[in-house]
Amino acid sequence: PDGSRVVLHTTPRRVGLTDTGDHCRGMLAQPKSLVTREDSAPRLVWWPGLDAWLGEETNDPVLHAVGDLTLSGRPVEVTLRTDSFDAGRPALTVGCDGKDLRVTGAAGTLVAETVLPEPAATLRILTVGEYVEIYADGVFVLTTLAYAGHPAPWTAATDTSTWTVPVRPLRLPDPDRDDASAIWPGPARS
Repeated sequence: PDGSRVVLHTTPRRVGLTDTGDHCRGMLAQPKSLVTREDSAPRLVWWPGLDAWLGEETNDPVLHAVGDLTLSGRPVEVTLRTDSFDAGRPALTVGCDGKDLRVTGAAGTLVAETVLPEPAATLRILTVGEYVEIYADGVFVLTTLAYAGHPAPWTAATDTSTWTVPVRPLRLPDPDRDDASAIWPGPARS
């Protein structure tokens, strides 16, 4: 309605629905807005149509959520999931050290990484089940699927401090959808 262009893309799944499985057929990712300007390359940014699906901020563990983080210039690790329901060891983290951005799974297994064109001042992280996508300074920069762990309060840590990152739960438009998130049963109950 507003004349903007919305882009849909896929993200590769992993065989066996594990962090170490080979990449295979993709799942449909969240929509993005395509921004084009004469003086810069096209880029994908957060699609504001998703905002209507976001709930009120919480510090509770949420499987489908969006969290925003202001960076201080120090390396930061954000724990999104832990290996147990009672705040165990990190099982899914997003780390940013200057231009280096990475997603790690259980035991620090590298799941995905990218190098940003310049150090970011902000990160926006979206999780929908095993789907993870990251925006740096409003621009889409990384997507992956990560299967390990249980939802936990999102916790950011630098070498000098630790804090809880408030998240906004994402209400799914169709909980019975036909994609990888519908196949993955969610964190194993233990």
